[in-house]
Amino acid sequence: VIPKENLNKLVVSNQEFSRLVDSNGDILRLPIKVKLELNNLSIERSGLIQRSGGEVVQGASGRQIFASLDGLRGSGIRPGDFLLVEIEESELSGVAIIPSSSADSNGNIFLVGKEDRLEEYKSEILRRQGDFIILENVPFGREYVSQRAPQLDVGLRINPIRIDENSNSISSLEKPDKSEEKLVAITKEQRKKLIEFVNNNKRIPKDVRKGIIAQLQGEKVSSKLVSRFEKRMEGR
Repeated sequence: VIPKENLNKLVVSNQEFSRLVDSNGDILRLPIKVKLELNNLSIERSGLIQRSGGEVVQGASGRQIFASLDGLRGSGIRPGDFLLVEIEESELSGVAIIPSSSADSNGNIFLVGKEDRLEEYKSEILRRQGDFIILENVPFGREYVSQRAPQLDVGLRINPIRIDENSNSISSLEKPDKSEEKLVAITKEQRKKLIEFVNNNKRIPKDVRKGIIAQLQGEKVSSKLVSRFEKRMEGR
């Protein structure tokens, strides 16, 4: 039996709450971590979700859940502190992680179809993690547009900038197999010219440029990447 004084109240949004219950609407006893930042000191404690609130509190925008925390005595955490709470959810399967700039608020993404014409596809956004989103109901293996610009529309023919074969295709959470990808050493002069070319190419989205430059700064670089951009520099 958990003593009442060890139960701590959390308020989550309705959408977040829906991910913390099972198919019967019962709260899942998921592990949590809380963190308190005090200047240069970080205090962390672990715990477990115990139950949900019996009623919706008037004026609150969300649902209450209660969790037990371990080792609070002498921890420096006090009632009323604002804590960062992390809840460990069940493992997801059959999902994809892509940049959040790829989809609109409703989960619509643009796919590259025949003759490089755009097709719109409706997926479902499950989570948002920083600059990325987790989607389900996606067409794995299809190419998608990583930057959903306002001027793009269904049927529009585009000139895709493909970094490599796997960079803009939807993949699962499993890491891609790069065993067949050949890495080569390049000279300082090659590296300088390639980085300058990528930096000056404003058609490449800013975040994509950063990723390419990071690859070019490595000790060894993908031979496909080097070949592709050297051909572009020569106007081929």
